[in-house]
Amino acid sequence: MRIQFKTEGGLAFFPGLSRPTTINSDDLPPAEAERLQQLVQAVNVEHEPKHPAPGAADYQRYTITIETREEEFRVQITDPVADPSWQALLDYLRGKSHEQQSIKRKKKK
Repeated sequence: MRIQFKTEGGLAFFPGLSRPTTINSDDLPPAEAERLQQLVQAVNVEHEPKHPAPGAADYQRYTITIETREEEFRVQITDPVADPSWQALLDYLRGKSHEQQSIKRKKKK
């Protein structure tokens, strides 16, 4: 499974600095790959989280693309996220995104 995660919007958003993060379950330790699989299976991909009311320009928006051998699914989520299963997946993806960005910064030094 491969997931692409992108964050946009919010108060401190800089479009030029927003790059998608790609997470490939084949590159993760087995326990973490299993955890990611469970998080993805827990969300209802047929039922996207509701979007906030118009005018919520300061909220962050997330684009999540999930690719498996069988299918590809893309969802856009905007803060605040009320569904706990989507929030758990979002928290995981944000953490991995920050981790990858930190590694890239260290390599540049």
